[in-house]
Amino acid sequence: MIRKRRLEYAFGFLLAFLGFNFLKIYLRNSRLEKLFERRKKILQRSCSVKGEIYRLKKSKNSSFSELLDFHKKVHDLEASLEDVEETSECGPRFPGFSRSLFDLADNKILACLVPKCGTTSFHRALAPLAYKNGTADDFEAPLVYKQLHHRAVTTLDYLDKNDKFSEYLRFAIVRNPFERLYSAWGDKLRTGNFIEALKEKHGFRPDDVKDREEKYLSELWPTLKYFQTSVPEDKLVNATFENFAKYLSMDDMDDSFRNWHWRSFWYFCSPCMFEFEKILHLENVHEELPFLINGMTEKQKFSLPSDYKSAHRSNFDDAFESLPTEIFERLYRAYYEDFIVFGFSPSEVETLHRKTKSDPESINFPETAISEAKKLSELNKAGGAVEQWEMCNEQKAMQIEAKKVLTWKPSKGDVYQKGSIKYASGYPIIPWDGKLS
Repeated sequence: MIRKRRLEYAFGFLLAFLGFNFLKIYLRNSRLEKLFERRKKILQRSCSVKGEIYRLKKSKNSSFSELLDFHKKVHDLEASLEDVEETSECGPRFPGFSRSLFDLADNKILACLVPKCGTTSFHRALAPLAYKNGTADDFEAPLVYKQLHHRAVTTLDYLDKNDKFSEYLRFAIVRNPFERLYSAWGDKLRTGNFIEALKEKHGFRPDDVKDREEKYLSELWPTLKYFQTSVPEDKLVNATFENFAKYLSMDDMDDSFRNWHWRSFWYFCSPCMFEFEKILHLENVHEELPFLINGMTEKQKFSLPSDYKSAHRSNFDDAFESLPTEIFERLYRAYYEDFIVFGFSPSEVETLHRKTKSDPESINFPETAISEAKKLSELNKAGGAVEQWEMCNEQKAMQIEAKKVLTWKPSKGDVYQKGSIKYASGYPIIPWDGKLS
């Protein structure tokens, strides 16, 4: 009798435990479903007023408060946008060398993988699907970038507004734009002693350190050194974050002029063209990604590399709170579309903004810095993609030139043929065959 009761108690406890966990999973999935649906609606609302978003961003007369108020309005799903006049017929830009949209036709996946948003891990995760070979652990950076490159969405897909994508699972991986900038600074602009100290931990070779110095700090230093607020630092140590922030906050620094590691999500993903179903925030990817994968077909499911570590929230808040108010406001304006379209909270921006302190002198940039920045901007823009907004609203002559480019038609095996569209040199003419060596 006693044994029977014990069994009954144990069985009852097991049922209660299973029921609790089932309820926990159900509530979590319900919350995530609502979260993704909200982000999708925000994207749709944003795209319905994209011309106004751009006008506010570019207007010299629009204040930070006006930008923030419109941000709040778009994110308030109960607020009507019917009073906003939408005059923009902005079309898709031409993808250039820094493409991040991938078309896995056999799996019906369209993925936007933006630099500094866990890009390497997600490249490695999708590569086995693209080549029907191996696992994420079999693919390594930097080779995986080229291996996945010929799965990129083509220029013709942009121009034809290809209907096939309506049948795809369309997702984008993004992160808080401010945190992304902080990450880019910490990853690309610290060299020498800083990286030497971490060489063993991260497996950096001497060539890696040299490569970073040549590609990033040495290229940016002629401009950055004029923004120093104290005695210029040894360039082999690092550039301060405020220094970097001032450079990015300069007027007319649109996406075409930026290094691709800090170009906008808007630039890479063309969200109003491809209307992503799922927008994942890297800060919560440990919870959001399993939910996304659970809803996939077997042909679509993928796994991250075994060495992947979930992104943890950095102390970017402290870095942005310490910026002069004027610089903070300029950075918010510079990445305005990303904050609105991809569902980042206006209240978080407002909270950080309140903690900054005004310093009007902080935006009185030296003429030498402006001159050097212009040189660097032209260097970045040369050979890059045609700026998306230029294609539609501002320079109609660009459209005429663009149509001439479209006379080229791709054929199998020559996707990277020199002289085609806007591809940079150096890519293989024959795509990688998918074999793992």
